[in-house]
Amino acid sequence: MATLRLDPEATRVFLIAVYVGHGIPDATARAVVDHLLDASRVGVDSHGLGRAAEYLDQLDRGMFVGDAEPTLVRDDGALAVYDAGGAMGQYAGALAVAAILPRVAAYGIAAVTMRRAGHFGRLGAYVEPLARKGYVALAFCSLPTMYRGVPWFGSVEPMVSSNPIAYGIPTTGEPIVADFSTSAVAEGKVRMWARDGVEAPPDALLDPSGAPTSDPGSLYGDPRGMIAPLGGSAFGHKGSALALLVEALAGFMADESWNDTERTATLTLIALRAPESLPAHATEFAEAVSRSTPVDPARPPHVPGEHGMRRRDARPWVEIDAEVWARLVARGVALGLTAPLPLAIADEAS
Repeated sequence: MATLRLDPEATRVFLIAVYVGHGIPDATARAVVDHLLDASRVGVDSHGLGRAAEYLDQLDRGMFVGDAEPTLVRDDGALAVYDAGGAMGQYAGALAVAAILPRVAAYGIAAVTMRRAGHFGRLGAYVEPLARKGYVALAFCSLPTMYRGVPWFGSVEPMVSSNPIAYGIPTTGEPIVADFSTSAVAEGKVRMWARDGVEAPPDALLDPSGAPTSDPGSLYGDPRGMIAPLGGSAFGHKGSALALLVEALAGFMADESWNDTERTATLTLIALRAPESLPAHATEFAEAVSRSTPVDPARPPHVPGEHGMRRRDARPWVEIDAEVWARLVARGVALGLTAPLPLAIADEAS
């Protein structure tokens, strides 16, 4: 399937105008589009521009409230809970980051939970800015029951979602940013495999009976297949344990029942003031990792987030699936907007 290369700023201006044209306030549109662009730039395509048309489709179906504004529902000083009221997740997540900063500055440790939001996207986007300000940051995200597709280890019944975790650690340079699901793979990656006709790696997916499968389409069949817990058939108990931690720190902290069919996405951020020496210690460790002997010289070891940040700085373009771009262009044309022309077709570009 063709992939187009686009100018980032021209794409940003166009997509913001498309979102605003569909009734989404400017501040929300900017938060969502900037998040999607950055996710694509760091190589997290499953949470990048490919979601831009999907979000508009979800808006049409009433799956979130484009102009919603989160409200504070609990304030315990270092701990706060907000109700997003169905707001788009990237906007709600950016507000959670803004809300935690004065709290962690005042108390040294703080937590902010943002409940009832749309899809939050790339979780690393919320810990990275906190790490850049010198805080050690953690993020946990529970998902709607409609996306439950991961069984508890030893079970054939889907009980949790991909329930991602992220963390950010300050260094003397670029922060270390990890972002991973507590399932063997994120659902967005499975969707890309199914779209591109790529087989899933071993121990990533299960068919409806709980048997391993390499067919990503099984996740979308009837009955539906499942994503294996992180750790697979041998060590999946660890993934299940982490998934429950996410449920506790996100969903339960937001006073949401695990089995509430009406619940949406919830994000919890935790930030800690780091000692002055921590960035130097983290840098020393990261440098030792980069000097360690690789198993494969073509794939040298690196700390989490390093590859994505290098990609962010190295590429003067963003990529998007041609079919998704065509849907967005059609949305823009209906609003009287002119879409930027692609710089190249990635499959044919040098």
